[in-house]
Amino acid sequence: MALEVHYNTALPVYWEDPNGVVPASASAVFREADGSIFETLSVTLPTVATTIASATNSSTLTLTSAVGVVVGQRYRVESFGFVAVAVVARIDGSTVYLESGLPTAPEVGDTFAATRMTASIAAPGEGNIGPNYRLEWLYDDGTTEGFGADVVHVVRWKWSTPVDGNEVREYVSRQWSSIARSRTELYYMQVAERANERIRGVVEAAGRRPYLFGASNIFDAAGREAMRWELAKDGLLPVGLNAALFEQDRQEAFNHEMNQAMLSLAMYDRNDDGKIDDEEAAGFFFNVSTSR
Repeated sequence: MALEVHYNTALPVYWEDPNGVVPASASAVFREADGSIFETLSVTLPTVATTIASATNSSTLTLTSAVGVVVGQRYRVESFGFVAVAVVARIDGSTVYLESGLPTAPEVGDTFAATRMTASIAAPGEGNIGPNYRLEWLYDDGTTEGFGADVVHVVRWKWSTPVDGNEVREYVSRQWSSIARSRTELYYMQVAERANERIRGVVEAAGRRPYLFGASNIFDAAGREAMRWELAKDGLLPVGLNAALFEQDRQEAFNHEMNQAMLSLAMYDRNDDGKIDDEEAAGFFFNVSTSR
């Protein structure tokens, strides 16, 4: 997913190595579309490094200290000579509950360390509005080197995602109250993220950029259908209905709502000049067709 930095506001950014490398040194640069360096960032390294005090099972770990541990972030767990990457779904005191279980329950004294490094892109200024900047990370732990990158757009308007985790939780609570109690806030956030990315993907596939819409609430209905579609993929659908047919219905409903939204592009700043002229207000013909 591309990052968006508002031209007049700094943007906090981060990177987590997918293989669990804990950086001992790191650098980050923000490049213009032509590859030249626009800004060199100051990187803050992760500081959480603790050990396992006990393990109830492979996904419920009590730490020596959980200070600084954050839900949704990735952590390196080293046990039996193997390295695993775990995402924390819930914290209760010094006990952390992982999004998914490790290959095996770790032993007392095994390491648990944060992988997330952070930085901040300074407000680029209105004169630098434009797409396809690039954020690059270079880091190592003294032995293994890592590299990460994100596409960044400097924007006038930031795209507001149509669905959030609270809306997903409220919907699941209304439909399946017993199931809702077993899901974490992280789960709802992830469903919302997948739904929002589905919408963003359709918009970008049409050659449009989400942040050029003057009001992203035109995608609210599509967002709700995308949410239901993602939940159906997780097996959450009305009792007694055929799963494949229900998922197909959600796909068709999503396509319909996206078509309605994209055909009403009276607030799309096509030339990115901060205003909607007569030609842009006329909209354009569009048709969404997605495959499962």
